[in-house]
Amino acid sequence: PGVWRGPVWQGVELTEGLGETRSMLNAALMARAWALLEDRPGETERLGRILLESDPYDLTSLRLLLTAMRTGGHHTTLNRTYSRARERLREVGEDLPDIWSAFLAGSVGVLD
Repeated sequence: PGVWRGPVWQGVELTEGLGETRSMLNAALMARAWALLEDRPGETERLGRILLESDPYDLTSLRLLLTAMRTGGHHTTLNRTYSRARERLREVGEDLPDIWSAFLAGSVGVLD
């Protein structure tokens, strides 16, 4: 993941087989990002942004990004990021808690 830069899947038409590949690649990237969290929260934050750009409505990617921002001490950016995500998700009928800490404390978007 250290060499991964730029938007993911931009301009790529997701055929049936490619959709499965995308899911597997995103899952592997997600797992690696969580593994890096404690030692390299900045890298986890970068990967969280990539995943959230890939799917702006994915609550697990949002949780990863916010957790990395909190771990890295980026609370101002965390507030802005969460506010934008809440607005975007509200447009599709998903109501998130008012504050990011409540979102992270809850079970919304948690991997089983």
